[in-house]
Amino acid sequence: MQKEVSRRFDEYLFLSDKTVGNDGRRVFINPDLLAPFLEFVREDSLRGQKSLSNMIGLKNSAAGLTSQSNQNSASQHRLDCGGVIVTYSVLQAGSPNSYGEGVYISQIQQALNAGEKHAPGLHKVQYRSGTWMPFKSPDNTIQDTVATVGAEYEAESQTYDLRNTAETIGEFLAKNIKGSDLGTEFSLYFSPTYIIDDMGTWKTPEQKIEFKNSGSSDLADVLIDTQKQYWADSDKKHLWYVFDHGAKLLDGALMKVKEKGITSLSQHEFNFVNPRANVGTILSNIEKLQSTFKKTFSLDGFGSRYHQAANINDTISGLQAHDKSWTKLESHLRPCSELLSRAEKLQAEIASNPQNIMNYKNLTFTNLIYKVTSQLNWQ
Repeated sequence: MQKEVSRRFDEYLFLSDKTVGNDGRRVFINPDLLAPFLEFVREDSLRGQKSLSNMIGLKNSAAGLTSQSNQNSASQHRLDCGGVIVTYSVLQAGSPNSYGEGVYISQIQQALNAGEKHAPGLHKVQYRSGTWMPFKSPDNTIQDTVATVGAEYEAESQTYDLRNTAETIGEFLAKNIKGSDLGTEFSLYFSPTYIIDDMGTWKTPEQKIEFKNSGSSDLADVLIDTQKQYWADSDKKHLWYVFDHGAKLLDGALMKVKEKGITSLSQHEFNFVNPRANVGTILSNIEKLQSTFKKTFSLDGFGSRYHQAANINDTISGLQAHDKSWTKLESHLRPCSELLSRAEKLQAEIASNPQNIMNYKNLTFTNLIYKVTSQLNWQ
């Protein structure tokens, strides 16, 4: 089922200065879509430009033959905009809780094809004949020193590929960690976004990929069952390297561990690579569960940096608590955090006067994206 719209339509922004109604329908967008836009649209400039162009094109062909309609809601549609699936509603004049006639974009999701239907979940990766090869794990526990969470997305085929993920992560580990820790094998919790953010919603039957017990609950069980191996005091540590959107999955898994009444994951140590979730929030849960945090390897992407800026107090307090260098990072993130705060206040002002929406036609979503990325574009 499609998720409920988190905001009323009269709290949306114009998508761009090209969609204010001077040429075709007005197109609005949920401002809460900043994160998925930065993660799935902005970071690949060529595909991003195509996706944005198709989104702007909704002003001319919002309910055309190429769109798919929601059988339970005549006004709701979705469209493949090249790399992302855009869900939107087409409203008529006089529609309540809206700006009236126009197109309202309520969701952006990563475009996915079924691919080879590699199962999410725990795998063993071994170095064989010059390449890293994945195999389904025989049990639910980590035996290797090194464990990872991640999934590599192939833009051309719009799929998550297990073999490519194993090879990419294996090459990263070989370059960045001690060989004595890595050896010739590691564990991989394969985590495509469709088990993290329900990205598989609204797929046609032949495209749907649904695997039960392969989300945050299953990862929580892996952490718990691995911990249970150590019935006596032990200094053994499993070194986790969590990549990109895997940070969201880990965040959910740690919360589920606490919900199960587990108080210690002392045998686990976590490192992050370009995390697409707020590190400070995760560090708080890591500390409460007596786990340790070692390092964040990179914050290279706009999406990763945005998640830190959007909750900067959590980010900084988390880093301070773990004696990690944070002063320079705060100087990078603070301007964007302040920008987001001002944007939120402006959005509240717009929402309080929806009848005056044309007075705010310069305060568009794409302008906000440009300002955010400018603030986050440090070297």
